[in-house]
Amino acid sequence: MLSIEFRKLLEVLSQAGAEFIVVGGCAAVLQDVPISTFDLDIVHRRTPENIDRLLSVLATLDAHFYPDFARRKLPPRASDLAGRGHILLSTKLGRLDVLCELTGERGYAELLPHTTEIRLPSKIYWKQHPRIFLLIQYALRDDVSDFCVRQLFSYRSSDFRKFGIWSKLFY
Repeated sequence: MLSIEFRKLLEVLSQAGAEFIVVGGCAAVLQDVPISTFDLDIVHRRTPENIDRLLSVLATLDAHFYPDFARRKLPPRASDLAGRGHILLSTKLGRLDVLCELTGERGYAELLPHTTEIRLPSKIYWKQHPRIFLLIQYALRDDVSDFCVRQLFSYRSSDFRKFGIWSKLFY
């Protein structure tokens, strides 16, 4: 189940008209995979208009870079959101990782055709299609991603066989 803070964060982003795709642990939770996550990961559309919308939302959420060992609470800039890296932010609603691209130069435009629209109480959000989620998470090769892959195997193994992706994962 998605935490109240992450639901609020999704609602605020959605109400502002920000265009984004939910990825990572929250995407898994939205697909009913029983894992815990400590941040909301999104891939945003990197157009100037969408970056402006996203920056205005981030300002209202008092977003700043983390970790922030010097305690400067530096907010993200448009140039940060227009780049290709990962922007790790702390907000008053929790941690938000704004990912410009995932591994392999996969940004919003590349991921969008592989997403599924979902609805949370009267709001529209995006999440990745289970097959694409699996491949992306496997490619990231971190502990959380590996755990998500194992969980998805246990819950969706018939889907994996149907899509014929076993060989892509292990060879």
